[in-house]
Amino acid sequence: MSKFAQGPWIFDDEYIFTANRGMMIAEVMAVREKEFNANGRLIATAPDMYNFIKKVAIWAHYYLDSRFVNLFQEAQELLARIDGEEEKHE
Repeated sequence: MSKFAQGPWIFDDEYIFTANRGMMIAEVMAVREKEFNANGRLIATAPDMYNFIKKVAIWAHYYLDSRFVNLFQEAQELLARIDGEEEKHE
């Protein structure tokens, strides 16, 4: 079991919260607004990225099978969220 607050996390204004807003995870700061938003999205996807990496590690252990397509799609969705393009990919 991981030791961090379980996801999902959300980026709202300048803070990262657990999805139910029960806990503030972080305050995001940056000099440029573009970096500010990108940093917030990246931090908010941390639990999902952690879980994805765990899945990839398990998959790699057992080699390629039918789950490969789903893992690839999940990777693309996570990258879209980090890049702030989730609306374009849904």
